Amino acid sequence: MKLKNIFHDIAYTIFPNLCIGCGRKPSSRNSHFCVSCAFNVPFTDHFELKTHYVSSHFFGRFKYDFAGSLFVFRERSIVQNMLHNLKYKRKAYIGTALGEMIGDKATESHIFPRPDIIIPIPIHFSKKYHRGYNQSELIASPIAKKLHCEMMNNLLIKEKTTESQTRKSRSERVINVKESFSINDPTQILKQKHVLLVDDVITTGATIEACAQLLYDHGIDTLSVVSAAAAE
Repeated sequence: MKLKNIFHDIAYTIFPNLCIGCGRKPSSRNSHFCVSCAFNVPFTDHFELKTHYVSSHFFGRFKYDFAGSLFVFRERSIVQNMLHNLKYKRKAYIGTALGEMIGDKATESHIFPRPDIIIPIPIHFSKKYHRGYNQSELIASPIAKKLHCEMMNNLLIKEKTTESQTRKSRSERVINVKESFSINDPTQILKQKHVLLVDDVITTGATIEACAQLLYDHGIDTLSVVSAAAAE
């Protein structure tokens, strides 16, 4: 055993990483979850099968090469707890862990296409200031490292907060969201590129669809979408 591995094992024994699911028990070796959470967390098969509930959700709404999520999102679940802690409890390490898992799934997948550029879904600067980070950027960064491609977090910009979507139709939601985003691409780096959009969670899909339409308006060739979780 290498000396570095020995020191790593000693450090892990003294200061074990906590499970990103429950935040209480130590994570198991080579996993971000404790044994209990690893057994119960709802992984998807989206990196193995082309047709599933996320790909079907976006079918016909915009052209995509790949669309999928790491986890199924359900109310009062481990996944909801993780995302809540990431967004509102300043547990940034959860975003990094989620990105690492997505990156591993993507590199092992036979159906995941390698993008030219990775773009995290932006949040309004006031939210980023209050939260301390954009959770989608935290998720996207390890994905970019594992796929050896560039992450660009200044091309897509959230210029204003979005008004309530509750009573709007799907098309009205997309228009409402699209008008809150803009693209800063003076050198036309997006032209004919394959872009991977990264989000933390997909619910109605209005944000993804609005960003997709905006990216296509600015000349991208094709789009892929990945998120940490998605509601069924």
